[in-house]
Amino acid sequence: MPRALRQPEPEQSTSLLALADSTDLDTLRRLVDESPTSAVAMGSGVTVTHANSTFLRLVGAERADLDNSAVRLDEVVVSWPTVRQEFLGTEAGSTVVFLRTELVSHMATMTWRWLDDTRTRWAATLDGRPERSPGAPSHGDRIDGLTGLPNRHQFISVLERDLRDASPGSVAVVFMDLDRFKLINDGFGHAVGDNVLRTIGHRLQRFTSDVDVVARIGGDEFGASISHIEHLERVRLLCRDLLEEISMSVTLDYEEFSLSGSIGIAVNELGDDAASLIAHADEAMYVAKQSGRNQIAVWSRAGPSSTVDIELSLHALNRATGLESWFQPMVDAEGYVVAVEALARWRQDGHLLEADSFVPVAERGGAMPMLTRRMLDQALVFARESALQSAPVHVNISQTMLSDSRLFGLVEHALRRSGLGPERLCLEITETSLVSDPEIAARHLRQLRAMGFHVAIDDFGTGFGSLTLARDSGADCLKIDRSFTHAVLTDPTARAVVRSIVVLAEGLGATVVAEGVEDPETAERLFELGCDAVQGFHFGGAMLPAVIVDRAGVGDLRFRGST
Repeated sequence: MPRALRQPEPEQSTSLLALADSTDLDTLRRLVDESPTSAVAMGSGVTVTHANSTFLRLVGAERADLDNSAVRLDEVVVSWPTVRQEFLGTEAGSTVVFLRTELVSHMATMTWRWLDDTRTRWAATLDGRPERSPGAPSHGDRIDGLTGLPNRHQFISVLERDLRDASPGSVAVVFMDLDRFKLINDGFGHAVGDNVLRTIGHRLQRFTSDVDVVARIGGDEFGASISHIEHLERVRLLCRDLLEEISMSVTLDYEEFSLSGSIGIAVNELGDDAASLIAHADEAMYVAKQSGRNQIAVWSRAGPSSTVDIELSLHALNRATGLESWFQPMVDAEGYVVAVEALARWRQDGHLLEADSFVPVAERGGAMPMLTRRMLDQALVFARESALQSAPVHVNISQTMLSDSRLFGLVEHALRRSGLGPERLCLEITETSLVSDPEIAARHLRQLRAMGFHVAIDDFGTGFGSLTLARDSGADCLKIDRSFTHAVLTDPTARAVVRSIVVLAEGLGATVVAEGVEDPETAERLFELGCDAVQGFHFGGAMLPAVIVDRAGVGDLRFRGST
């Protein structure tokens, strides 16, 4: 939530920003460029249009980078979206921010001022020697000396600010612990362990534009606070990206370390303070560890508090009505729904749990055939009774089910019960599932294709051997991983990857769907690159069957053949 702003005082009239009112342009440029204080000018976006030499040295940029629009303030100021909210409604002001430069974060005072009445251009100075009131924590008190991330003290401070006047369900705390990190410390020594933590801290800095703060809590524990959340699924997606980032091996002194992490999420409820929300996230993190590590768990007051609770309830799902299928549309360039993905939800004790909370336990407990059967039935009922016409419904198939020979009977019997043809069903497999046992996976997918079913590879482009897997599996659809989608507007490499996948799909006769699309600009660029359809919160998150049909009925989404 926005902090109280400290307005510039009269004696600050000799500041760089104030010089703009009383100095000719050439003199102003010289004074600004020679100043030991960093100064920048911006348009309405995040790209720095002008900067003095001090700022360029600070961020390691050249003046040519400004001409190429390569310097972005959201890559320098930690938690930029939250900071930006502080001055949108004010003519001028000042606040303390954290700057991220290479591996080091440090504190500075940012003072800003709008340059025109329309508020499309503004300027700011960044003073690395912020004023502190007596007793206020110093820079060293707020930054973890090992990783350069904010420390626990600063994490709590930001979380308390986020919770101030926050409505229930709008603030999330994420706690993450490295799995089996003690083995590295004990086996290779604390110096190696510290280097691993530094590497992880550097990787986590890449997420600072997505959260309000990401910090080292202590030991091998890290935390993040996220405010103004609208969908829990977005927090889950961010956590999956965190796990992927951590799971990349670390090489130190020719020794390669494979890492994983366990993540707990807690969302604020009425009356929650920082301490209770941290305790809930910490509890959820240990549930994730108990669920097999490298997992994500969400804390719920009335939901399952342990793996044992989930396993006991899963055995009763055959008799219960708690499993639900929600649907997310895939939309083409003309705005038509060309397919939908069925997403598993489990309603237990009045709480709606998402698949990450129970599917890993179901896989270990042998309950996946039952869950898969229920999901297939619900998805095909929706395909039969909705206005989808010939569009397929995508159903996710887990890694254990892909290697289970019972899968063929499950899909065949589900299709027979629905009365639909096999072309109405698309089975989605993650690329990592294919990598685990590529020979069996490819053989089973070819058999499913021979039965007439569509096959899609999810999270495509993130694993090894993508080209071989796409060829050998005979996939009809490649779903581009959101890590490329999110960067397509700013990263030429991401655009090149997307275009390469499109060209590959054309050669294989497959369609391409881009996941994680959250704004119209990203959707437009992906269509320009040749994607057949996009999927994401821009067009809607997971919806109940009645909701997606109602939206199509009012023209928000369109089914082909509907009026």
